[in-house]
Amino acid sequence: MTVRPPLIIMLGCALCILYMLVETLRVKEPASQLLPFEKVIEEERKREPSPQTTITNTSAPKEHTTVADSTTVQCPDKYLFVNTRTWGRHHNQLQSFLFGIVASKLLNRTFILGHFRHNHGWLETTDTYDWTNIQHSYCVKHPTDKSISLQSRDMECFGQDVRDTPFGKHRKLKCKNFNSQTPKHFTRFVFQEVVPKVFKELWASTSKLVVLSGQVAFYLRPGLRLLKPVFAKLQPSADVGGEVSRYVQTVFEGRQFIALHVRAREGQCQEEITADYTTPSTKMYNVTKEIVDTLAGQCGITPEVLKRFRTESGIKPAFFASDHQNPSLDQAFVAASAIPYKGRFHTNELGGLKGLAVDYFILRSSSLFIGNTISSVSQDVCYARLSSMPFSRACAGWNEDLIAKSLSVTTGYYKFLFEVGAVKGELPH
Repeated sequence: MTVRPPLIIMLGCALCILYMLVETLRVKEPASQLLPFEKVIEEERKREPSPQTTITNTSAPKEHTTVADSTTVQCPDKYLFVNTRTWGRHHNQLQSFLFGIVASKLLNRTFILGHFRHNHGWLETTDTYDWTNIQHSYCVKHPTDKSISLQSRDMECFGQDVRDTPFGKHRKLKCKNFNSQTPKHFTRFVFQEVVPKVFKELWASTSKLVVLSGQVAFYLRPGLRLLKPVFAKLQPSADVGGEVSRYVQTVFEGRQFIALHVRAREGQCQEEITADYTTPSTKMYNVTKEIVDTLAGQCGITPEVLKRFRTESGIKPAFFASDHQNPSLDQAFVAASAIPYKGRFHTNELGGLKGLAVDYFILRSSSLFIGNTISSVSQDVCYARLSSMPFSRACAGWNEDLIAKSLSVTTGYYKFLFEVGAVKGELPH
């Protein structure tokens, strides 16, 4: 059959119109929906100063600048480093780093980002996290940064040396000046006495580099208001973030979901609560029996707890992450239609830290989070979420006053900063 020329022209016009219609619809498609933790990051970016009001230190890479009010200033040529070798597991070490970053800003120092200690080895912090967004607001440098010039005589060490870390070995540093007021180790029951004294010593130090033990850094708690932003700015590394997005979108398909973190603390959870909150000789805070009972209940989060929050919130889909110390409880959650992460990083990669990072950011991205107040993993989830949502959703069932108390040493080093005129305004909560 022969097609006449006018018909060919008509068909061509029809195809042009169809193409234009498709392109029009494509332009009008909504942008891809951000996951909750990505929304937090996006909101933080919006609050950053505009490029027109920013003065950038062109002598250093962009990630080595810091934001103070509405201007970017050159990072101080004085440093703070945290040795995580002997203090806690991964999320304790993460707190030591993030608390140390905030303390560095208060001390007008640049934070040198070290390594995580895991299974008797050292791991790069960039394997699981992206620190770029933090570096937009805080002076943070990688230990291999060539702009850092140090010698052993320029150091003062607070509780721990630097020589056994990759940073110390790379720079051939060995501490010759240990601060006499800082104990190598101390129990958690006396941190409110130790930290203010140590901070005054840190403030007075003229050394170019101060090195803190992981324990000292872990207890540098300047209040929840100052900690929320740095936790919210912490992002996953590219592969971890991609896996979190894939999992959440595949499993929950854009629906709201509840997330639970189940942590038994090697069977010591109840004993820790008793020592910290009820035993007269060791208790750190005065709290009501109701709060103690709530904390005790969080030691054994069960499917019944999930059922109650499902009823109260109206949200049915659920995710859970656990320490796997009670396999029968894990099975009970699965039977209750709570889904654990089983994916690309559900392996022993990086000693299991990749999978832990995926769990962490999935927990952060939930609509409602339920966890254990005395677990550092749960705490790190809660702190990050508080920048973008009310307490009742960020840390469901937790006591807000207790969290504020546990993070604020207002009678200690932050009050000291007020006294010397280093900070102004209100005491942080």
